[in-house]
Amino acid sequence: MGETTLATIVDRLWQDLGDYISEVTTTNITTDNDVISTHFVQWDRGNNTFIDWWAYIEGVANPLTERQISDYVTTTGVVTVRGAALAAESAAMTVRLSKYRRTDLLRAIVDAIREIYPALHLPVDNRTLVTGNILPNSHFENWTLTTIPDKWASSGTSQLVTEENTIIRGGTSSAKLDNTGAAMIFYCSHLEYPRLLDLQGKTVTFKAWVNTDTASHARLQIYTKQADGTEQTTLLSSYHSGGSEYELLELEDQDINDDLTDIAIRVTTSVSDKFVYVDDARVTGLDLDEYLLPLDLQNGAITQVDVQSRGHSDDICDDLHLPYWQQVVGWDTISDGADKYIKLPFMYPAKRRIRLLGTTPLETLAVAADTISLDGDKINLLVAYSKYVLFRKLKSGPTSEDTNRFRIAEQEAYNEFQRLLPNKGMGMKGQMLNLPVY
Repeated sequence: MGETTLATIVDRLWQDLGDYISEVTTTNITTDNDVISTHFVQWDRGNNTFIDWWAYIEGVANPLTERQISDYVTTTGVVTVRGAALAAESAAMTVRLSKYRRTDLLRAIVDAIREIYPALHLPVDNRTLVTGNILPNSHFENWTLTTIPDKWASSGTSQLVTEENTIIRGGTSSAKLDNTGAAMIFYCSHLEYPRLLDLQGKTVTFKAWVNTDTASHARLQIYTKQADGTEQTTLLSSYHSGGSEYELLELEDQDINDDLTDIAIRVTTSVSDKFVYVDDARVTGLDLDEYLLPLDLQNGAITQVDVQSRGHSDDICDDLHLPYWQQVVGWDTISDGADKYIKLPFMYPAKRRIRLLGTTPLETLAVAADTISLDGDKINLLVAYSKYVLFRKLKSGPTSEDTNRFRIAEQEAYNEFQRLLPNKGMGMKGQMLNLPVY
């Protein structure tokens, strides 16, 4: 599936609306309210043609500037815009004229992307969950904030965590740690994920794939504190060898104290200004049948659930090629009011991959360069629905004439969307039979 930028979708919508005029200025913009292009003349019907239209200036001194037009003179191609004086430009700039504000088009497209699901969607084949693993977002795929993966934290303001999409160990991303100080702790604690307190009194194993070029630098750690303030002797793994390869660091068969008030699952670093990459972490030792759903499926729909049936690695979840699956029947999704979970019908043996098949809404777009995973005919369907959303918003205009005009346009746009839907829409994969298990 190809990709299309928001800027391209806006242009397609503008063109579909039938009033897309794009020309370059023939006189450089100065510090007044005039935008001059003799090319405008070929589109006008005399003076005042473009009054109350919108001029969108792709300028250098006037970047992405949008102004309503107050006057137009056909003999000179002068468009006068409302508001403060423009900044002077040293070269010709592209100016687009339209009856519709570009801001309104952007809002219509963003709303259309949200509303059009599941007619247009992204397919999901997620294999990041591991049976018996209590850690949330442990493959570091979900980054609501760009500074830290969801459900994780780091120590100190000078400790940088960023999403890494190249140096990974399966999946699509890892956590890149850059400690600009002498030490850093990257962790998930009971504050980020309260369910970790269920590890109290258990014997657990903490493993994670770690990559760094510096020996005696990165290792795993489990920290706990009891209600009386007693801190358990810090549990530490061996260091990464520093060979610039992913190594599976292990902290095995650790007895966790009872009566915990604090627990933190940590990756620590000790040499400043050195990178560490962390991927595919897991903490096992507790029987589990509920797992935090990946973010895309929290917002989407699951059609099939499989559990890995066999493999070749010591922990079979570490196999990178996973051909062996057993379909799960009787699964369910539940919510605690904040997050959604997949609930399996049984306590499956630990350290097996869980495969979730389903769909999720299209990407959210914000700036012109943002891309959506659609191209070709699918964009036509999105443009048709965006046009319907635009007119739906505009029909609450200031006059009854505006309301009636936009109501008719809204209905015509929706009819166009319905006409395109059977051929351009994306069919949903049928959900596999999922009978309850008693």
